[in-house]
Amino acid sequence: MGPRRRFSNEFKLDAVLFTLQGDSTVKEVSEEMDIPYSLLCKWRTKYKKLGEKVEMLN
Repeated sequence: MGPRRRFSNEFKLDAVLFTLQGDSTVKEVSEEMDIPYSLLCKWRTKYKKLGEKVEMLN
C-alpha cells in the first residue's frame, strides 16, 4: 500500500460538483479523477450537509 494521497478542498469541491451537475455518474467521476468511489461518496454526503462551506470537507 502506497502513501496516503491528500486532496485539496478545491479538488474535492470540483469532484463533488462534477457528480452533481454533470452527465457522469459518481462511479465515472471517481474513475476519471482517480478517487476511490467510497471517498467521493463521503465528500458528497458532507457537501450536502454543509453546502458551500468548502473548508469543512476535510
